[in-house]
Amino acid sequence: LAIKEFREAIKLDPKFADAYNYLGYMFAEEGVNLDEAVSLIKKALEYDPANGAYLDSLGWAYFRKGMTDEALVEMEKSVKIEPDDATIRDHMGDVYFKKGLVDKARLEWQRSLDLDPDQENVKEKLEKIK
Repeated sequence: LAIKEFREAIKLDPKFADAYNYLGYMFAEEGVNLDEAVSLIKKALEYDPANGAYLDSLGWAYFRKGMTDEALVEMEKSVKIEPDDATIRDHMGDVYFKKGLVDKARLEWQRSLDLDPDQENVKEKLEKIK
């Protein structure tokens, strides 16, 4: 239903950047339609190129596609714009971990947890790398 609603929102307002981003991010989260996810999020960024959440979404879509170098570039931009966003810090940690940068991953996950202490998934990641 959400997919249908986002697609309808885009039809009604082709410049509705949030709809492009949310649909793309939703696909990235689910690990489906990843090429479309990247295209949708890039469209959102055409309308709002300095949006930290959109940059995170693009980085996350790249990460889910296995494109860790590209993901890192977007995540680094995102975290500079939104340094106090727990989700962005969590994603940054995932990218660092995938690249084998365990100490940097640990630092990002701890920052994420400091920002939002109720994240069980981040607590589990930190516990696993102890």
